[in-house]
Amino acid sequence: MIQLIDADRHNFRKCVQRVERASGHFYLKPRSIYWEHLFFGNKSPLIPIFDLVGRNGDKSLASFIFNLEIEQENNWLGYSREVSRAEVSISPDHFYSFGVLLGYCYLFGIRDLHKNNVVLRKNHFQVIDAEVVLTDLILPNETLLLPFREIPFESSAASLLCSDLKGLDEKQIHSLFSGYFDMATAILDNLEDIMTVFNKEDLSVHSLRVILKNTKEYRDFLSGTGKLENFIPEELTQLDRGDIPYFFKFAGKDELLYLSAPESSEVVSTPTEDLKRDIKRHGKPAAQLLGSSPDLIKKIATGALYMRRIFSFTDDMEWVDKGGLVSLNGSSLNFRNFLFSANSRPG
Repeated sequence: MIQLIDADRHNFRKCVQRVERASGHFYLKPRSIYWEHLFFGNKSPLIPIFDLVGRNGDKSLASFIFNLEIEQENNWLGYSREVSRAEVSISPDHFYSFGVLLGYCYLFGIRDLHKNNVVLRKNHFQVIDAEVVLTDLILPNETLLLPFREIPFESSAASLLCSDLKGLDEKQIHSLFSGYFDMATAILDNLEDIMTVFNKEDLSVHSLRVILKNTKEYRDFLSGTGKLENFIPEELTQLDRGDIPYFFKFAGKDELLYLSAPESSEVVSTPTEDLKRDIKRHGKPAAQLLGSSPDLIKKIATGALYMRRIFSFTDDMEWVDKGGLVSLNGSSLNFRNFLFSANSRPG
């Protein structure tokens, strides 16, 4: 049995369908699900790299990330097994898991992870939709795991963890930072192996989504309550056919594309430099995204110092990595003998 889902329609009115099989329910997605397979699938080639226990944890980092059952048909079609949204009580593991996920998605540039794209499981948070990846993120809130611009706390994935980001106790904050640094350190320590997987996979042949505007702007326009402002012609073309505009590109390529016909695409003409810059930072080549170890250390520190503000890491609090390689207090972060000030954004 096939059931249409009350979801946004893209690319000539296509939408996600819920499919019942003898083995359970799956979601049929009319887009590439390669990125869910690579970054979150239970058969991802990245699993062996993260099948390790962080210095501050007691479970494999991979167990928090790679749990989706994915079946790829082609670059525009695939199945993902339904993940139950059964009610779960928050445990200490969830704070560690959230930190793990935040570090992972921030460094791999995975965006659009609002609460509807993340499911709370028994001891972790599971991403179920990943279309926007390999983005050069400035701060971890761009993932939408945390509030960002027009995405309020209530719509972010963090709302699944707690009712108030400023209300966490010291133990919960320490657990969250432990997860963040354990995952960040795992990525830093295994850069060469990660790049080997990425190069073998050839990420440049898989389409990835680029979101130009908040979906609400498109919905408002289609419902007649929105204004005709700042839309590019290719957005209007898709809106005219009743679609929420869907744009995509390929990693390492500058061209932004959209489907001008059901089976053919055209390059989007981008009229402003700001839009071009935003498009360029999406779908970065993996080597450029991750950079060298010093670059990655600075980015990890940037994220941690931002989190310090978000989670009320006060001046009298201190967090020390069990391995002795990281320490954070109210005024500074020492990460692998690099010292960063908590009063300014590092390098």
